[in-house]
Amino acid sequence: MRRKNRKGLPFAFVSFGTADQAFIAKKKLHGTTVNFKKISVKYKEYKEVPVKEQKRTDGGKEAELPPSPEVPTAKVQQTPTTSDAGACTKHIVIDGKISDQWVEMWKNEADTSKTQLVEARGHVVVVEEQLQLLKVERDQKLAEIQSLKEQNLKLKEVQEDNAKLQVEINDLKRKLELSESRKKILEMQADAPMWQEAKKKREAAEKKAEAERKRKAELEESKRKVREIQEAEARRKKAEEAAKKKEQERKEREQREEQKRKKEAEAQRKKEEEAAKKREQERKEREEREDQERKQEQARREREWREATIKERARLKRRAHSLWGLREWSNTRALERVQTLMDEFETTKFSESQPATFEIIPWPVLTDPLLLKVEHIDWAGVEEFFAMARVELTVAEYKKMVEKLHKMFHPDRWRARAILKTVFDEFLSHTLEEAGNTVSQAMTPLWRASKTL
Repeated sequence: MRRKNRKGLPFAFVSFGTADQAFIAKKKLHGTTVNFKKISVKYKEYKEVPVKEQKRTDGGKEAELPPSPEVPTAKVQQTPTTSDAGACTKHIVIDGKISDQWVEMWKNEADTSKTQLVEARGHVVVVEEQLQLLKVERDQKLAEIQSLKEQNLKLKEVQEDNAKLQVEINDLKRKLELSESRKKILEMQADAPMWQEAKKKREAAEKKAEAERKRKAELEESKRKVREIQEAEARRKKAEEAAKKKEQERKEREQREEQKRKKEAEAQRKKEEEAAKKREQERKEREEREDQERKQEQARREREWREATIKERARLKRRAHSLWGLREWSNTRALERVQTLMDEFETTKFSESQPATFEIIPWPVLTDPLLLKVEHIDWAGVEEFFAMARVELTVAEYKKMVEKLHKMFHPDRWRARAILKTVFDEFLSHTLEEAGNTVSQAMTPLWRASKTL
């Protein structure tokens, strides 16, 4: 019977004689597609309900379902609708009749419960079928196990029987061997005279055969020895010839190899000589080129050093003239000059572009810097300067000055600062080094004496 549900979709009812048929049909049809439309199948089971005749309002009669036992008939309930808040819905039970709306609702609930029950029954049926299959499989496995156990027992019995039979067979074999031995002994005792006569004949024949065999053996041995001697001689001659041939081949091969080795050695020697000559030529050219570059670099550095030295000496002379050349020179001004140059000399980082000069060194002497020369720097001049400084300065200032100048003129200090390396003129460098050593040596006793002040 085809209808349309509340959503406007077509649906139909199909009746079956049993619940199992309905469950199988649902399982096969649910979810299938027909004409690009998916079929949804639900299972419902209805119960027969007694029908009562009720009077219609128009005089006719209509079949009504009896009230559900779960619904109390003593009370009447009303619920307001959304369309009209003042109006009320019909009672669940009106004049002893159950509202069609509630009847339909209860039917739907009952149908849903029945469907769930049928599905559960179908599931139970499937589970029972699976359980039955498992039981059958278990029985088969148990039967197989029992069969294997029986076969194992039979196999053990057969093995035990085989072992017993083997023991019996071994006993019979031993008995048979003993019987055969006794039989042979008896036969030998019976045939003893014949056997002795046959033995004598056999021994005579054997002696004759042995003599003949020995004669033939001696003859064969003689022939074999002669043949071996001949073969040995032939092998010796053949070996000698082979050795001679091999020695000849070896000598020829060695000669060829020696000639080849000499040629290769000569070729290698010539190649190495050519390579050595080439390397020597390249080395000489490289050394000449490097020497030329080194000389050019040295000349450039010396030229730059001379320019920097001339520039630095001119600067220092201008400064000396401006500071000390305008007034009369005195011991006080000599002390001021040394104190001024000490800080500059200590902080200056000497290099090729900033070379050390005679004028920048704070020589501790009383000579006018405009007239000062290397020969003026001697032991007496240093002592004379510090004797004057001892009078002009306080004890603390004097000790500080002596300590600072002693460190400043120490040869190790000059080497650490690479002062003389910036002087490219060897004569000037040697002169400055000797003058510095003179000052350092002259100051050592003065420095020691200052420690006691």
